[in-house]
Amino acid sequence: AVLKRSLDIVGVSSYCWRINHNKLHHQYTSIPDIDSTADSRTVVRLTRSAPRRFFHRFQHLYAPAVYSLVGLNYVFFRDLNDFRKYFFEKGLRPDLLLPFLECLVFKAMYFTYVLIIPILIL
Repeated sequence: AVLKRSLDIVGVSSYCWRINHNKLHHQYTSIPDIDSTADSRTVVRLTRSAPRRFFHRFQHLYAPAVYSLVGLNYVFFRDLNDFRKYFFEKGLRPDLLLPFLECLVFKAMYFTYVLIIPILIL
């Protein structure tokens, strides 16, 4: 339970992580349109089936910088988009209300101690 909440404390939904990473990624590794980490729209090409672009030949140089921003992507965009995409587009599911509310509460806490409190102190 402590490790699960550690993701929530840093602004990443542990519920979405469990679904996306443990179920979709590990069960369907590098399978396009199922593995959420093998998205072909990214600047890092992860599968042979992803379209090759001219800048992919340099991804060994820029990939570490891109991966350093992945956490912020989860905090600001990915979790809420995943709730919308996988959980709400097919109709509101009552069993997802608690994980969604937890996600919102922990993100509010995260923004409070990362942005609001430092701004007020400075």
